This record gives sequence, C-alpha cells and structure tokens, in this order.
Amino acid sequence: MSNLTIHAFHRILYGWIATFSITLCMSPPNPPAPPSEQQRFNSWERSLGNHIYVVPAVTKLAFWFVWLLETTALIARQFPWTKPIAEPTLSLFVQNPLSSLNAIRVTPVFLAGSVLAAIGGYIRYRCYEELGRLFTYELTIRKNHKLVTDGMYSFVRHPSYTGGILAFTGYMMTAFTQGSWLRESGALETFVGKAFAYATLLLASSTYVYSVFRVRTEDRILRAEFGAQWDEWAKRVPYRLVPYIY
Repeated sequence: MSNLTIHAFHRILYGWIATFSITLCMSPPNPPAPPSEQQRFNSWERSLGNHIYVVPAVTKLAFWFVWLLETTALIARQFPWTKPIAEPTLSLFVQNPLSSLNAIRVTPVFLAGSVLAAIGGYIRYRCYEELGRLFTYELTIRKNHKLVTDGMYSFVRHPSYTGGILAFTGYMMTAFTQGSWLRESGALETFVGKAFAYATLLLASSTYVYSVFRVRTEDRILRAEFGAQWDEWAKRVPYRLVPYIY
C-alpha cells in the first residue's frame, strides 16, 4: 500500500470518527423536557425555545458536509476514474479543486484532534447512558430525579460538558488545520469558507464560555435539591470539568 493510499485511508477513517464524535455530542438523547419541568427555573435559556435544538442540527449537517467533500477529494486522488464526478462537485466551492489533492495528508495535529474528538464523544456517550432520562438540554429537575455520582460523575461533576469541549476542539483540529481539504484546497479563502470557519469558531467559543457558567448554575440547583447528598459528592468530587484544574 502506497503512502498516498495510507494517508487517504487514515484521513477518511479518523476524520469520520471525529465528525461522528462531535455529532454525538450535539445530539440530545431524550426529547425536550416538558414546560412543567422547566417553569421552576427562571433561566434565560427558556427564551431560546427550539433554537437550542435547531443550531446543533444545522451545525451537524455542515460538519458532515465538509467531511463528505474531503472524502470526495481523497477518493478522486486514489481512484482517478472518479475525477469526472469529483471535479465538478468540488469546483462548486473552490477553483482548480484537483490541484491540491496530494497536499491533503495526515499530520500530528490531525491525529491528536481525532483522538481528542473520540475521547470526548465517548465521555459524552457514557454520560447519556449514566444519566438516562435525566439528561436534558434544558435546566430541569425531573420527577423522581436522583443524583448520579458514579461512573463518569466520579471524576468530575459535569463530565458531559468536558466531553463536548474535547470533541469540539478535536473536530476543529482535524477539519481546519494544515493537511485538511478546507485549508489545502483554498476553501477557507472563499467567502463561504471564511463564514463557515468564523461561525464554527464563534460556536466553539460560545460553547466553552457557556459550559463554565452553566455548570455553576447546575451545581446551585442540584445543591438546593439534594442538600447534604450533594455536599458529600462535591467534597468527594471537587472539580467541575477538569480534574485538578477546574
């Protein structure tokens, strides 16, 4: 197997793993909480309505579309007979789309990003499993709510946010850095490419800041609901997002 073939295989495999991981993190495991469970919390998030579901849904489609384009480019490099199909498709977004095919490659940053994304996706999935029906996007205390303190929640108190941050960071390291189709093809120099990059950066930054403030709110709500049980958990698990740091 040639080096080009190996690079193409790894780019496709690890890129799709990273994209699947961030998609998992942006997919709610349960339906929206009913208004009756949200009314006790005067959160500004309630004013967002369905936007907390629409934005992730649109973002996921965009992320998958980007990796579909990179996969198309890599397939065209490995199988020249597909170029008559790939070239007109990719030329909708960049000029001379096939001129940079050999520059798409695996880099250390790409590998690190795919690992981060996979770890983040796994953490988030475990949180979905461990919280079950209690996991909602909205601030809620559900009927027969219980405080989950084992599994991922024995390392930090809000691991689902940790997973989301890792996956988002990892995805950006795979999609936007040197060796990626977005960068090597010149797509990031186009209006659409720049808009996508800035929108992704804005969404990622908002996610990071939001997570820091959201976990404080959740701690306050859980402490008010569970009292001494929460205090014992917080003493045993003192960190919110990152062990020994925060």
